[in-house]
Amino acid sequence: MSQINSVKVFDIAGRTIQKATIKEKMCELPLSTFKQEKSVKEISWQYTSANFRSFIKWIIQEKKLFRNRLMSVVENNEDNVFLVAGGALLSRSLFYALRLNEIVSVAQKNSGRVIFNAVGIEKCSSFTLSRLLTKRFLAKKEVVAFSTRDHIEDVPRITSRVDFKKQISDPGIWSAETFNIKKQNNDVVGIGTISLEAYKSIVSEDKRAESITVQSLFDFWYGITKKLDEKGQRWKIFTNGGAKDCHMAYTFLTQYGYSIDDHLLIPAESAEELVEQISQFKAIAAHRLHALIIATSLNIPVVPIVWSDKLVKFSEMIGNDFYLWPDLENSDKVAELLSEKIFSVDFTEKIRKCKSSSEEFIFNSIKEKN
Repeated sequence: MSQINSVKVFDIAGRTIQKATIKEKMCELPLSTFKQEKSVKEISWQYTSANFRSFIKWIIQEKKLFRNRLMSVVENNEDNVFLVAGGALLSRSLFYALRLNEIVSVAQKNSGRVIFNAVGIEKCSSFTLSRLLTKRFLAKKEVVAFSTRDHIEDVPRITSRVDFKKQISDPGIWSAETFNIKKQNNDVVGIGTISLEAYKSIVSEDKRAESITVQSLFDFWYGITKKLDEKGQRWKIFTNGGAKDCHMAYTFLTQYGYSIDDHLLIPAESAEELVEQISQFKAIAAHRLHALIIATSLNIPVVPIVWSDKLVKFSEMIGNDFYLWPDLENSDKVAELLSEKIFSVDFTEKIRKCKSSSEEFIFNSIKEKN
């Protein structure tokens, strides 16, 4: 294998600080502040206007800034390999499409190579601007390898490369090894919450989301916590750290009279802290994909609560068929799985194969010359 001289981390989004402080996240909001309805037309317009703003800002200022940041990690006279890892990067959003296109352009001008590793493919029309741009940069010879974490059936629509039709697990499956964190021996189960906005963002893809409200999510979570209390099973609520998810968690606990100190984890401020938090649970039920992936990395049993089909794709990859939609009648099932039945299923071998496939793809791709 080719020698790797150095590794530099580059954040495509260019984030530098958290948008909300912990104090701002740990607060109750009136139910009226949570938007209950969002039509398909509203969502379509939201993406159109966001893409228009992204394009204008990109042309005026952000392209130059992004290129300068990117060039700071490029090694002169070296075989630069740009490894684009994970995330729902191939989506309706022009924000990421423009930046990924620039990465390929920089690789082209600096004799570099680009590897797309387990990127997420969001369902959208082949004729959106982001999809057309994606098809253009994936066709360049500098893109030497590609794999997706979910919609492998869409690969032929975004690239003509037969060898690009490869599905592997999200890189987050290596979280435990990356941070050298092991599962703790605690008798506590975790419930990972999500914002209403997440469900409203997918109504054009899944009509079931139209009926989701703040109250229906609260009722679903309360059905789980009430049943766990009846069983004498200790539980805590956690989030991936997003402000809107945190507001939902805090407001839920307050509305139902639960102690914040006893039942809510302070939002994690880094990936390592999130892995550390999840490691304390003996099992989790969660909506967010990366909470599920981290738990899987730690060999912690998982009940996926579906809000996007990417959770279904990941669950199927590791052979987990316990994923459920957040209907009230499923609350008892989740509580039952968390407290008893899920522990009888061993996913170890499936997880090992996922990790092995992920490792093999990375090193073989780096080794290959364009």
